[in-house]
Amino acid sequence: MNKKGFTLTELIVVIVIIGLVLLIVIPVSSNIMQNNAEKKGTFYVQTLENAVNTYCDMYKTNNVTLKELTREGLFKTESSNGVSTKLTDAAFSRNENGTVEFFNGQDLIISVIINGTEYSCSKTKCVN
Repeated sequence: MNKKGFTLTELIVVIVIIGLVLLIVIPVSSNIMQNNAEKKGTFYVQTLENAVNTYCDMYKTNNVTLKELTREGLFKTESSNGVSTKLTDAAFSRNENGTVEFFNGQDLIISVIINGTEYSCSKTKCVN
C-alpha cells in the first residue's frame, strides 16, 4: 500500500507547534509596536522643539506660533508616518537656556495621535 499524506497525529503536532509559536510572537510584536509608537511621539515633540529653535534663530526672536512654523515649512501637524497632533493655535517661547515651552510657561507636552491612539508626549517620554 502506497501511503501519501500526513497522519492525524502529525497534523495535530504541527498545529500545536504553530500555536505555541504564535503565543510567543504576538505579545512580543505588540510590545515592539508599542515601544515604536512611543519613540515616534517623542521624536515628533523633538522635531517641534527643533522647529521652534530654528525659527527663533532665523528671525532673532524667542516667541513663535504654530501657524508661523507651518507657514515657513518647519513643522507639519500631520506627518507621513501616521503621527499627528490636535495643536491649532499654539504659541511657543524659548527661554534663555534654550528650553522650548508653551507661551504660557507650561512644559512642552502635547497630545499626539499615532495610528489612531492618543498619547501625551514630551521630548523624553510618551504615555498612553
